[in-house]
This record gives sequence, structure tokens and C-alpha cells, in this order.
Amino acid sequence: MTPAPTAAAAVTALLAGELLSDPRRTTADIAQQVGYGSPFALSTAFKRHHGVSPTEYRRHRQTPLPTQTG
Repeated sequence: MTPAPTAAAAVTALLAGELLSDPRRTTADIAQQVGYGSPFALSTAFKRHHGVSPTEYRRHRQTPLPTQTG
């Protein structure tokens, strides 16, 4: 069973999400800024919180997903 994320982890994931909106920033740079030791560690924690990798998150932020009607 995966432990529930802490409030600090949630805030870090949200901050990383905001930093990913800048395409000039690398995942390694963002990982260091928010306190992770490696881009892999950030990616794992980010995916646990958001359900998608930082790369997918960035791609969808730059190209909005189509809205579903129904």
C-alpha cells in the first residue's frame, strides 16, 4: 500500500507543476529547486500526485486538452 502524500509533498508537486509551465526549465533544474535529489525522484513523486509524468503534464499545459461534451 502506498502511503498518503503529506501536505508538504502536495505543495511541492503543485510548485513543480507551476515551474513546468516554463518550457526553458529542465526537469533537473525544477527537481533541484523544489528539493529533490534527482529528476527521477521528482518524476516519481510528481506522477504519484498528478497521475501523469512531468513531461505529460507540461505537454498538456502547453496544448490544452480538448473538452469533452456529453
